[in-house]
Amino acid sequence: MNDNDSKQGGSPGDNDVRQLLNLAGPREEPPSDMRARVYAAAHEAWQEAPCAEPETSASEPITESKFRFTAFRAAAAGFAMLGIALFSSWLNVSGAPDKPLGELVFASGEYTFLGKPGQEGSQLNSGSMLETHENGHVMITIDDTTHIRLDTKTRVTLQSSNELWLHNGRIYIDAPGTESQINVITPVGVVSDIGTQFTVALNDQTLAVAVREGEVHIALGSTTIAMKAEAGQGEKLYIDSQKNIERVVLSSTDEEWSWIYQAAVEFKLDQHSLYEFLIWASRESGLTLDFKSEAVRLSAQQISLHGDIQGMNPVEALKAVLATTNFQTLSGSQAHHIVIDYRR
Repeated sequence: MNDNDSKQGGSPGDNDVRQLLNLAGPREEPPSDMRARVYAAAHEAWQEAPCAEPETSASEPITESKFRFTAFRAAAAGFAMLGIALFSSWLNVSGAPDKPLGELVFASGEYTFLGKPGQEGSQLNSGSMLETHENGHVMITIDDTTHIRLDTKTRVTLQSSNELWLHNGRIYIDAPGTESQINVITPVGVVSDIGTQFTVALNDQTLAVAVREGEVHIALGSTTIAMKAEAGQGEKLYIDSQKNIERVVLSSTDEEWSWIYQAAVEFKLDQHSLYEFLIWASRESGLTLDFKSEAVRLSAQQISLHGDIQGMNPVEALKAVLATTNFQTLSGSQAHHIVIDYRR
């Protein structure tokens, strides 16, 4: 131990931590809600330590087992507080992002945002936590490209523009293109998309991932599992806490996807053309859209829509809207494939 160590007190490890915090410079206090969550987590970990043995009276000798327990409890408390200090320091050194990571664009039923009621238009920053209750559904956007929907009884924390923690429940992610990749962190594994539509569910430490379009990778320690959906044929994979895996086939139009319609922004017909509506309806319903000819495509782009489709799912809306036009759907080459043509 050198002179500085003697003056400051503590072990060399203590001084290493002190130097790191000093290098960070003056730091502002973290947001109260985030600070509360960190302290709550540390306190919970401390409380889960082995129960204390009966207290020792002043006249009762301290046994070796009691001494070991006391040392363990003190060490646990020390590590908990160290975790709080390092976490708070990291938050403050990182600083708040220049702009929000995303936005809460739709909500229905009961839900909470950072532990209290939120509202549509609420901005999401790093550390934002959303939780839906028994009848709640929520939709958020990240960087205006990735759309994430929360089913009922779901809790998530947005860590960054490409990282989301799923604590429990089920989410649906629509991330078109490869530039909007997002990683979903769970206790079982990490799910990463490669331009896709997919769901991630966590229930009783069982992870379920379903792919509707594109490809996802699931990292389980040193092992990576790839899942794909092609030509309307996807799959669903179950992984339990023991890393046992089960795969099942799941089509892009399966009823399992129907819950996402309850967590979506209503499509405004008055603001769009028939072509834009067809693109939206086909993607929402898992259908592959095509046009009989280029002339049909161009004509659809010129048709302005009016009215509303409130209360209808995408498939119902597709039938209702086309019934008011001179267009119709034809069966494509596969069950998930539809072709738009002029009505004869």
